[in-house]
Amino acid sequence: EREREREGGRDATGETEREGERGRQLLPPTSPRFPAMVQSPRDPSAVSSTATAPAPLSPASLRRFLQSGPNLSTSGSPSRVLTPTNTAALCAAVKEASRRGERIVLAAGRHGREWREEGALALDLSCMKRVDVDATRRLVRVQAGTTVGELDAACQPHGLACVTGVSPRLGVVGLSLAGGCGFLSRQYGLAVDNFVSAEVVLADGTAV
Repeated sequence: EREREREGGRDATGETEREGERGRQLLPPTSPRFPAMVQSPRDPSAVSSTATAPAPLSPASLRRFLQSGPNLSTSGSPSRVLTPTNTAALCAAVKEASRRGERIVLAAGRHGREWREEGALALDLSCMKRVDVDATRRLVRVQAGTTVGELDAACQPHGLACVTGVSPRLGVVGLSLAGGCGFLSRQYGLAVDNFVSAEVVLADGTAV
């Protein structure tokens, strides 16, 4: 039924799709189109607190972590969950996982399914949410754990809008890996088409 709606020019909510006619024009400081996009911070007690000395989660903590995402239609349980708070901790976690031969999955907005992969190491990026907006240069620097809603909320006071996905719960890291298609994409391309640069952590734990 949803596919038929899309073919008829409507999205999953039944609203007619419209091209982002405003484009890069300045938006008002507040927008009634996105009234409630900002999410509350994740509960830090639901995950392990360090990336340098990881340990398996207790059954109760793992259950809270798995139930905290918006997509409950998926199943599977990562063997461990780490919550890096900065790039150095993230590099250390990736390096250790590579040494142990573990598969890594990323959890930011937890919008998709991959972060629930059975037996994998889940890197919960919800503590990496810094957003720096340069209104003069019309650039924004975003950490990987930020959601689309949080990014939009940070840009609106400056009268700016970014090419992002449609769901406010989608994490920037998932948006980036999937390309990022949203309301402004037909005029400005995918989210990744608008990237100026990116800091990436390689499999050996090196940030480049």
